[in-house]
Amino acid sequence: RRYRLRVARYPALAQRITEFAQSRPADRRLDLLDIGVGRGRTLRFLEASQLTGRLVLHGVDIAIRPDLYRAEAWRLKVCDVSRGLPYPDQSMDVVVFEQVLEHLWDVVTPICEIERVLRPGGMLVLGVPTFPAPLAAIRDLYVKTFRRAHREGHSTHHQSFSRGSIVSHVERSTSLEVVDVRGFRVISGGAIEFLEDHEWWYRASLRLAQALPWLCTEVQLVVRKRPYQ
Repeated sequence: RRYRLRVARYPALAQRITEFAQSRPADRRLDLLDIGVGRGRTLRFLEASQLTGRLVLHGVDIAIRPDLYRAEAWRLKVCDVSRGLPYPDQSMDVVVFEQVLEHLWDVVTPICEIERVLRPGGMLVLGVPTFPAPLAAIRDLYVKTFRRAHREGHSTHHQSFSRGSIVSHVERSTSLEVVDVRGFRVISGGAIEFLEDHEWWYRASLRLAQALPWLCTEVQLVVRKRPYQ
């Protein structure tokens, strides 16, 4: 599809990082850590912003894919974020944590580790799938009560979030400040997927998602670490 709503998070991600970089001195390079670097899709979208010359790209994952986009551009490490990040305190300006947290049994450790490695004034972009609050609570109860049955299924999603619960997790576990929440995909895929060949549908869908973030199937948080006083 020409305007895939499932990847709408990436242009938004690039926009947020670009705005952050523009707020910093132009001669300063920025360290960016992509947790769950996957195929390197973050870099594909950042390249369109003409920003990559200012970025030192760090990537971690439980395994490094052989088809990683521009592997030579990354400083890569294999790690399980649930066990900590292999970086010093206050070593990163930007952390990208997109569509990873729902796959982890431990929510608190990764978020606290991100707070540790972020520099004061740094930014975290965190994205997760979401459900309306009652449905998220039911799904979460199922996963945690019937964990064995869930593990034997095909899904690797071990957490279920609503818009409110993911914000609560961040604010309750850390001193980080959630400054913005953007929703994506209220209606997408299925029988109406053909509409994603049209830019008007893409733009209308994003406007609807911004108006109704609690109904969205995914959200993206912008989280800031307070600068030194």
